[in-house]
Amino acid sequence: MNVTHMLRRFSQTAAIVVSITLLSIDAGALPRFSLQTGSRCQSCHFNMTGGGPRNEGGWYAMEGVSLIEAKKTFLSPIYSRETNSFLDGKLFLGFDYRSQITKRPEFDPANPTQLKYERDHLFMQLTPYVTYKPTEEIAIFVGYNLAEPELPGQQEWFAGISYRAHELFAVKGGYILPNFGVRHDDHTSFTRYGYGDFGHRGVGIAPMYAEPGGEVYVYPNEWLTISGGAYSAQNRTDVSRQIDTGSIAFSGKVELLYPDYNSELIYQLGGSMLLYDGQTLIGGHAGFGLLDQGSIQVEYVRREDDFESAGGDPFNPSADVFLVKLNIELIEGLAFIGRYEEAKVEDTETSHSFYKHYVAGLQIFPLPFIEIRPEYRWYDTPLVRISQYTAQFHIFY
Repeated sequence: MNVTHMLRRFSQTAAIVVSITLLSIDAGALPRFSLQTGSRCQSCHFNMTGGGPRNEGGWYAMEGVSLIEAKKTFLSPIYSRETNSFLDGKLFLGFDYRSQITKRPEFDPANPTQLKYERDHLFMQLTPYVTYKPTEEIAIFVGYNLAEPELPGQQEWFAGISYRAHELFAVKGGYILPNFGVRHDDHTSFTRYGYGDFGHRGVGIAPMYAEPGGEVYVYPNEWLTISGGAYSAQNRTDVSRQIDTGSIAFSGKVELLYPDYNSELIYQLGGSMLLYDGQTLIGGHAGFGLLDQGSIQVEYVRREDDFESAGGDPFNPSADVFLVKLNIELIEGLAFIGRYEEAKVEDTETSHSFYKHYVAGLQIFPLPFIEIRPEYRWYDTPLVRISQYTAQFHIFY
């Protein structure tokens, strides 16, 4: 094995490890909670699609999730507040902080057949949130990540205003994430960004990706949500440079979340699309949850490009991604999380690449608003195979 090949292998490995760190963040969205409670994302977040600042419902839900009942310990003064709201329920403050202990690969030219791993502590996210509710129907929210963006399409901030004009109708606008697919709390999932070169070749939705745009939501009943939106594509061009920066993107999504509380079962079924100039994302997902006990979710996403090469020839790469995710609540404050996913990327009719990804870990809440997530990850890529242990630390409010 020559040094040139080893340098290429090292570059790919380093890209994967860095991506694991940078992408293991999302602004606090946990879709399994929705699937295990039968509640929409907006039950816990001001943002209708989940993530970001938490409302009182979200604060109360997490305030009681922990292995240790903090209010019965010497820590009780810290947990004495009964709400995250101020000014008679008009102002809401919150934040997400994440860091991660991981291993980075170090390449030694004197021994090119071996990759040496060094343990490292990495700062991932510190995002304060402010939400103002001038009325019960209107919420104005903003978040700013103090960690510098590193990935294509990733932004430092987001902001929006939502208006729930009626129980059957709502609108949202601002600098927002287009509503597509399942917003997993880990963007290393192939159905969001992935890792390394797969981010460009796959779905390519980075954490804190945002575009100027607006969305409309219709709620025909308590378990069905229909939405559509229009956005600028100015930041999507960081992922796919063939997209015109002045073009408009459109989204559509339908999701059924039906809780049968008599049998303690929750059912989920949904489909969505995100249309850019020359690029189409189409997805479908389904889930099954046991009330407060666990859930399983599957998702499929296809990306199709319809561009021209520099020479004017058709350039039509595509990607097909499949994911299955299992969550089991072991005890209050402790859950098992497992995930398997695979992807096929076609750059041309004769050039195919296959990727696989396995994740197994625990989600531990030792105290309210404190999460520790140890995980084992195994990747199988066209160039390298890599396994890695990580531990993520998350403090939120």
